[in-house]
Amino acid sequence: MTSVLQKFILEVPATEYLVKDTLWRPLQIALYGKKSTTELLKKQEIDKIYDALNKFAAEQLQMSLPPFPSVENNNFLQEYDNRKIQGN
Repeated sequence: MTSVLQKFILEVPATEYLVKDTLWRPLQIALYGKKSTTELLKKQEIDKIYDALNKFAAEQLQMSLPPFPSVENNNFLQEYDNRKIQGN
């Protein structure tokens, strides 16, 4: 199976789990030696990992990442969704 997979590229959609396991987690471990995101500190570590990924995306892919989820963003999106449901 390994030799078969080495000869082909399997295209899969980008999901939050795929991005976390293939991009975020290796960077997190390399920078801080922490395997779980629950161990990370918000300002000191999470923001730096996000900034590094965003820089990579800008330089290598010529794109920027969406804003990192935050309590403020989540509250806004939740209120927006509630208004859509109520027809406001």
